[in-house]
Amino acid sequence: MKKQYSLHIIKTLLVFSLFLLSACGSGSGSGGGDTALSSNADLNSLTVSTGTLNTAFDSSITSYTLDGVVAATITLTPVSSDANASITVNGVSVSSGSSSTPVALSLGANTITVVVTAEDASTTKSYNFTVNRVTASSNNADLSSIILSAGTLDPVFDKDVLAYTANVSNATSTATVTAALFDNAASFTVGGNAEVSGVASTAINLGVGANQIDIVVLAGDGVTTKTYTVTVIRAALTGSNVDLSALSVSLGVLDQAFQSGITTYSMNVNFLITSVRVTAAVSANEIITVNNVLLNSGQESQSLALLEGSNLINVKVTSADGLSAKTYTITANRDTANIFAQQAYIKTTNPFMQNITSAFGGAVGTPALSKGISIDGDTLVIGVPNEYLTPAQELLGGVYVFQRTAGVWVQQARLSSDIDNDFFGANVDLSGDTLVVGALSDNSNAVGINQPRGTTQVAGNSGAVYVFTRTNGVWSQEAFIKASNTDAGDMFGSSISVSGNTLVVGAVFESSAATTINGDQNDNSAFSPGAAYVFVRSASGWSQQAYIKASNAAGFDGFGTSTALYNDTLVIGAPGKGSGVAYVYTRTNTSWSEQAFITSDGANPSSFGKALALFEDTLAIASPDNERSVYIYTGSGANWVKQGEVKGDTLSDDNFGISVDLYRDSLVVGAMDDGSGATGVNGNKPVTGKPTSGAVYVFARNMNSWSEQAYVKATNPDTSDRFGHTVAISEDTMAVTASGERGNAIGVGLNEDGDVGAHSGAVYLFQ
Repeated sequence: MKKQYSLHIIKTLLVFSLFLLSACGSGSGSGGGDTALSSNADLNSLTVSTGTLNTAFDSSITSYTLDGVVAATITLTPVSSDANASITVNGVSVSSGSSSTPVALSLGANTITVVVTAEDASTTKSYNFTVNRVTASSNNADLSSIILSAGTLDPVFDKDVLAYTANVSNATSTATVTAALFDNAASFTVGGNAEVSGVASTAINLGVGANQIDIVVLAGDGVTTKTYTVTVIRAALTGSNVDLSALSVSLGVLDQAFQSGITTYSMNVNFLITSVRVTAAVSANEIITVNNVLLNSGQESQSLALLEGSNLINVKVTSADGLSAKTYTITANRDTANIFAQQAYIKTTNPFMQNITSAFGGAVGTPALSKGISIDGDTLVIGVPNEYLTPAQELLGGVYVFQRTAGVWVQQARLSSDIDNDFFGANVDLSGDTLVVGALSDNSNAVGINQPRGTTQVAGNSGAVYVFTRTNGVWSQEAFIKASNTDAGDMFGSSISVSGNTLVVGAVFESSAATTINGDQNDNSAFSPGAAYVFVRSASGWSQQAYIKASNAAGFDGFGTSTALYNDTLVIGAPGKGSGVAYVYTRTNTSWSEQAFITSDGANPSSFGKALALFEDTLAIASPDNERSVYIYTGSGANWVKQGEVKGDTLSDDNFGISVDLYRDSLVVGAMDDGSGATGVNGNKPVTGKPTSGAVYVFARNMNSWSEQAYVKATNPDTSDRFGHTVAISEDTMAVTASGERGNAIGVGLNEDGDVGAHSGAVYLFQ
């Protein structure tokens, strides 16, 4: 019975199994049968724990790269299209939708392979990921070596030396460059072509004469760059002359007249001259390099930074045949900071003003709308907008012109509008023998250029500008300029800038609703966004060339608070536009157009654009309120790149950046509320001692970096002097106003310690 019972159970189980297969079989269709296993080996998606794929994931794309990954490990999370497929990452199994085991990353390229095996166990698909790991925040853009296939580098390679020359024979028509990286996280190009560290570059064709090869290194941070330049000089078939025909410097004087047979020269320059340019010429096809940088004959070299003390400049001439060379040397001796000192202390020559607040060199209470000094060479101009000549002539205003002869400053003229309360002298600017003076509270309702002021003064604070010219030492008025849409309260003359025969005038409270260039200036429906006006001088006199508004003008932008002009480039500050904006305009023929819109990238910007300075291709923009910084940009047209940022000491509310000025590679910045008790140049900087006595900082550029050169205080600092209210620099001289200074002296260089009068103001000159 036991055996029969077991067979019965077995038969029952077989019947039950057949029933299950019939009811739940894996086949499809009404006919049933076996079901084929899936061959789908696609990934539906894939994500990574760090970095970004070079292209969005697509199941049909099997190769990807991730650049600039800093992390030491990475995980991948793959999701298969078929849930029954299996996945491995670098051979390690991972479930669909789960993160892989962390994959260790070496510096440089790392390959990660994801293999998907379909349910049928025979179909596979591989996805490859190249992960390029870099050193965290690496800014190393150095090379460790440069080797040429022909010629020898001069000087011997050093990672910090950027310019080299090499001479090759006429028979050498091509050359390769083998450059090696100091940091393998970096990359580089040679002549614009990407190359591999330690491997010879693509062959470079060499013409007869100088061939400049640029090696541009991009650091691992993807931002920092460094350019090494190799000038390969291929010899001509003939020509052996190696003499210069001329040699000169941009600033300073060579110790002896140039002669082609004399190869050694020297020169001495003031502390404020932080760079020099060399002009050299040859008679034929000889090659010139200045400190190993190629120079075209008769042209000016790039700026050569001068450190304090001795600086050697090498001017090398290579013959046309490349077989001979001759080096001329210039030793440039720059004064050290301990020699830099105050040269003069200037007060008004008006005896009536000794004990009256006159703001000699600036307007007390309106620092944002006053630029009370300007210097050009040996001429200094000082505005006194609050000046009285007699008690009856209230706030007549004046401008003093001083001339330096043999190191001595002497008053050359006093200029005035002869109109009470017009704030004549609040702003001044000087270009050669042309002086422009702002009278931003002029009340006349005249319109345009040289129109009668009229007897009815109904346009209060509409503002005006006066142009004076000098002939044989005598100054005379050339033009009286009003806005083309004069209106009360516009303050035409809020800022002024003159460069040659072009003048720009800001009107910070102008109220038209126009935007961009030459819009409808008579629609006064906006709330004081501000405007600027461009005037040009021809043989027939001055005429208006443009009426400029911001492209995104809005109420109380402060557009025109500051202006800076250099040749055909104009920058206008609008510190009230959000956290502040600087607008860049350029002129082509006679037409102006907006090119750039610059804002601060600081953490807490405010009043960006309150003060500006522009020299050649360098622009300084101040943000004196919250940030207390000055930003430096280089460029032209629409292309401006931030080169640096400078700050004073970390003292709160010192108003660092209230005034700025540039001359070549020197930058001066006023901090009129600095409160230290230091005196003179580079004194100690106690945090307190003389509240709002003021200070000035001097910075210099070496290559692309700016560094502090001097911290300058008045020799007689006192509370509320506000030394640094306005600054100006020209060549080797710096002028600084202390609009609240209280000395009761008269004229140049007397009794600067006599702080017994009212805030009559003073101007200090340093050299």
